[in-house]
Amino acid sequence: MDNKQGGLLEALATSLDFERKGGEHYIQLGIDTKQHLAKNLFYNLAKQEIDHMMRIEEIFEVVRQGANWPEIPERKMSEIEEEMKKIFERLDQKAREEGLDNLKGYRLAIEFEKKGYEMYTRFSETAGSEREKRFFAALAEEEEKHLEALDNVYHFLTESEDWLTVEESKVWNWMSA
Repeated sequence: MDNKQGGLLEALATSLDFERKGGEHYIQLGIDTKQHLAKNLFYNLAKQEIDHMMRIEEIFEVVRQGANWPEIPERKMSEIEEEMKKIFERLDQKAREEGLDNLKGYRLAIEFEKKGYEMYTRFSETAGSEREKRFFAALAEEEEKHLEALDNVYHFLTESEDWLTVEESKVWNWMSA
């Protein structure tokens, strides 16, 4: 195994461990959170972290056996915003107005997603091939979407005034309708 492949295996192993911890973290946050919108967000994030794990494992197994980066068809992740909008629309006004509980867990989730975004961006920048670069860049983009989701739900539930000052493309305006 050459240094390049060793570095890739290390990046994939680190990614796999990161996503496993994220999935476990979000499942526990979902269990510990009573607020319906936040609970559903955490469970949706857990599902997406599990999907990340499956994609990473697929690649990891091939690379670990000494083969080159496999040609894996890109999968369309369900957009977290679309999922949350469906949930939001099903909630009655009382459920929407519930206050955010588990604030500490919520803040940890935000920090977790920031770390994931930074890690995958770094892996993309140091990737040895265009396929690796695209894969890690896609994971970074998905982590950024997770962060957007956390930010939007947090600001909606806390009625934070700075929500409206966030870049318009990142604000889920349908929540304020």
